[in-house]
Amino acid sequence: MREPQDDALKREGDKREGVFGALLEAAPDGMVIADETGTIVLVNGQAERLFGYPRAELIGQKVEVLVPQQFRARHEGLRHGYEEDPRVRSMGSGLELRGRRKDGTEFPVEISLSPLKTAQGMLVSAAVRDVTEQRRIQQALRESEQRFRVLVQGVKDYAIFMLDPEGRVASWTEAAQAMKGYRAEEIVGQHFSCFFTAEDRERGKPAEALRAAASTGRWEDENWRVRKDGSRFYASALITALHDEQGQLTGFAKVTRDITERKRIEELKHKEEMMAEALRREVLLRREIHHRVKNSLQIVSSLLFLRGQSIGDPRLEAILNESRSRVASIALIHEKLYRAGDATVIDFSDYIRDLVRDVFQALRINRATVAMRVETKPVMVGIDVAVPCGLIVAELVSNALRHAFPDTREGEVGVELGPDGDGRLMLRIRDNGRGLPKDFDWRHAKSLGLQLVGDLTRQLGGEIKFESGPGTVVSITFPKPADAEKGKS
Repeated sequence: MREPQDDALKREGDKREGVFGALLEAAPDGMVIADETGTIVLVNGQAERLFGYPRAELIGQKVEVLVPQQFRARHEGLRHGYEEDPRVRSMGSGLELRGRRKDGTEFPVEISLSPLKTAQGMLVSAAVRDVTEQRRIQQALRESEQRFRVLVQGVKDYAIFMLDPEGRVASWTEAAQAMKGYRAEEIVGQHFSCFFTAEDRERGKPAEALRAAASTGRWEDENWRVRKDGSRFYASALITALHDEQGQLTGFAKVTRDITERKRIEELKHKEEMMAEALRREVLLRREIHHRVKNSLQIVSSLLFLRGQSIGDPRLEAILNESRSRVASIALIHEKLYRAGDATVIDFSDYIRDLVRDVFQALRINRATVAMRVETKPVMVGIDVAVPCGLIVAELVSNALRHAFPDTREGEVGVELGPDGDGRLMLRIRDNGRGLPKDFDWRHAKSLGLQLVGDLTRQLGGEIKFESGPGTVVSITFPKPADAEKGKS
């Protein structure tokens, strides 16, 4: 008959075993408990599912049954070593451990060992965890990191690198070295403020950039940056804040692109636009000036005409008409310039045609009696050439119409303009009238008009030549103006 005390101890022991068994089954890992000989004495349900053995089939076998065949001999040695120094630790620290299922398949495991002292001796508890998914994730992460490194290193137009939370350079790439001039061993650990200009550092811009990125998640800027050698380049920079799973700031990713060439092109384009606008305004101003001058000269011409009509003296009327003709020739130039595209040059061939026609009309010449022939090639000239040439043409054509055809004699007046073959221009005014007097010398002529022609020819840097019989030919050669290169084809 048992003593009451023995029954109480048995009930306490059963209670403890029940608690221990419940804890063992609740463990998330496969639990395998073996004695000092390596014989399995207890497993939990997770171990059954992990290795594919029924519990009854595992108990009583050596633990090596759960180890791949090629590792079993070594495992026995490790087990004996643990028996000499039993303590809580991981098995095979730094090694890739593998378990073997009943069907022969293998899988990666992590094993934690714990010694258990019992009345029957020391037992060893092994917590076995299947880390297949963890290893897969780690491998995928390593592959992803490798691809990212290859990607970052392969980008040549952008400097991509990392900063720690304080702004110190934590990584470096070949593109960053090419752009900024620092080798990795020179720059890693240095504060990224060294990339900013001195004036930006004085304004605290680097610290401001980190604060903005940490606060809003990103910071962007386009401004001047400094290379290792002190030279500057215009850069587009982006700083992005990085956080861990708990939301703690772990650093920054910085992407920089050298956009100096783009900046230069933009500045050139801006200058071109400003110059184009300035030119447009200048053309408008010149056109307005030419318009006003033309109107003023037309008013003067009209006043001269009215005065000539009312003066009653044929000699004075002729003088006023000559002056009116000269004023009209200048007004016509300003009219042409006003209508020209850039208001700086005109097609002198068009101008001569209009000018000769106006002279014929002013002198009331019957075109059926005296024909007009104008033969010119397109030549673009500025006002400094157009005015003297126009006055010369008006003067000489007027003289021909007044003096070459007395008594309503029929004839022809022609004007020619073109290159003379020596890189100069030739202006020729001819008629088939009665010709010049035998003793004519234009240099000693008392005519104000011929004196004006001589002065204007010298102003052009040209030479004048009079020829007579039959008719009269006046040839003037002068340097081709630079504007003539813009001539029409």
